[in-house]
Parts: sequence; structure tokens; C-alpha cells
Amino acid sequence: MKKVFYVFVLFVLTISLNTSAQINKNACEQRSEMMKLNKKLQELKVSKASKKRAKEDSRDGWKASGALLLEQQYERAAIYMNSFEDDLVTPKFVHGEGLSVGAVYDGAMMQARELARLNLIGSIETDIAQVVENSVSNNQLSSNEAASVVKTLSCSKSIISKKLGQTIPAIERYRKLPNGNYEVYVQTFYSMDKARELSKETLRSELENETEGLGEKVCDIMGW
Repeated sequence: MKKVFYVFVLFVLTISLNTSAQINKNACEQRSEMMKLNKKLQELKVSKASKKRAKEDSRDGWKASGALLLEQQYERAAIYMNSFEDDLVTPKFVHGEGLSVGAVYDGAMMQARELARLNLIGSIETDIAQVVENSVSNNQLSSNEAASVVKTLSCSKSIISKKLGQTIPAIERYRKLPNGNYEVYVQTFYSMDKARELSKETLRSELENETEGLGEKVCDIMGW
């Protein structure tokens, strides 16, 4: 009996370590991409639009958080926002925004980062829900199947969030309000392909627990 228990514990630990390794790998890849872009930005001429936006926000009391100036952060975000696949329609990155106010800077920053992260996941959810809605219109999914997908997707947000790992902010700015509190704004980006891959794995697994074959059917419809 003890031997079986030890084997089970070892199995659970192995799965946990593999999951953590994948999360760390995703985070490292994202951080590596950001560092490369940061290096390019230091050599790149910032656009007039980014300079103008930075100047206007500086007047409103906003300051950059981190190594890059506001104008460089805005340029970085613009590059991500305007990156598309070969079809010039599909964005390469999904993004999320978070705004938080707190008496302590670190606390407000952590809250803003988490809100941006949840907003990013919400964007992924909306993207998938739109495809599901179109599938019902095209008679590829029944109303009951679509309802099951949307429900499962909503319940899977925490799982997707965990698999997502650490997202890397493109913009982090703050300002001190007249009452002494800190207002913090964060905008973060994540690879659309990687986000969809994580969603696909999670959704397929969770849907199979609901209805056999539904996970594969949904993935086929979405071209996953």
C-alpha cells in the first residue's frame, strides 16, 4: 500500500514539475522577445506620435516605471499593436490593460498588472466566443454545444491564467494624485499563437470531460 502511495506522489510531482517547466519556458520566451525589442528601441528613432503622447501624458503627471522612457514605451506598444500576420488582418499579439489606484505604489502596480493580465485573458475568451457564435450561425455547432463551450471557456479562465505564466508589460506608468495615492497604468502583450495554443489545450481537455468528441469538433472548426 505504501509503495502504491509513493508511486502516486511521484506521479503527481512529475506532472507538477512538467507544468511548471512549461510555464517557465513560456515566460522566458516572452521575456527574451521583450529584451530584444528593448535593445532595438534604444537604437530606434521614436515616432512623432509616441513623442507627442509622452509629452501630453507628462503634463498630466504621468511618469515612466522601468528603464525605458515614456516615449520609448509607447513606441514599443505601437510596434506590438501594429504587428500582423501575413494576411495583414490577424494580429500577432493579444493585449490587456489595467488601471489601479492605491496608497502604496507597489500594491497599486501589482494590482494593475493583474488586471491587465485578466483583461488579456478576457480578450482571448472573446475571440474564441466570437468563433463559436459564428459556428452556430453556420450550423457547425448546435445551440446546446455552443452553450457548453462558452460555459467551459468561462470556467477555464483560471486554468488558462496559470498556464499563461508571467506576461511582460509593454507600458508601465504611474502618477501621484493630489490625495497622495498612486495611480498606475499597465498594458501588456502576449503572442496570439501561444495564447491560442494554451486555450486550445485547455478547452479541448475540459470539453472532453463534458461531452466526448466535442473538444475535437470545436478545435476542427477553429482550425486548431
